[in-house]
Amino acid sequence: MNFNDKWEIIHYYGLLFSMQILQIIGILVFFTLVKKIGKRLLTQLFSVKIGKLKRTTPESLKQKETIKQLALSVFKYIINLIKVILIISVFIPIGTFMASLGAFAIIITFAFQNMLGDMVRGFFIIFEEMFMVGDLIEVAGFQGEVLQIGLRTTKLKLISTQEEVLIPNNNIGNIIRLDPARFETK
Repeated sequence: MNFNDKWEIIHYYGLLFSMQILQIIGILVFFTLVKKIGKRLLTQLFSVKIGKLKRTTPESLKQKETIKQLALSVFKYIINLIKVILIISVFIPIGTFMASLGAFAIIITFAFQNMLGDMVRGFFIIFEEMFMVGDLIEVAGFQGEVLQIGLRTTKLKLISTQEEVLIPNNNIGNIIRLDPARFETK
């Protein structure tokens, strides 16, 4: 093999690598834009037009905020999953990747067992209205105001210290709703 042949091989793989890097940058830029636009659209979709609502209660506003947070969380997970699959497909043909994914489905299921449990519990929390954003609750040894309910975690602002804590949804068992009149707001 002479020098020109070696140079052609190096040149070929250099171009191939450059194209892969450009594809990844394109995917990242595209999905950054999709995330921002999607977040805006979902926020507008769930925005409350007080004048147009016939009956607005604090409970209905809390429920709307809770469902909005869930929709944003689901949207984020779906976009990130698609982004990761497309980035992997730059290096591995998508058919080969999907076949491998099928072969490793059992391993993946065991690896993500806690995360899937958190997600299922998150859906039950929201759709059974166990608590909503803005409620004061005691759960998993913490007392606080619910700031956010996501697919995997619930964020509380503690009454005692005003710190924010994340509780995995799968760890949420017995829930005690607290009377807001018993606590001073700071």
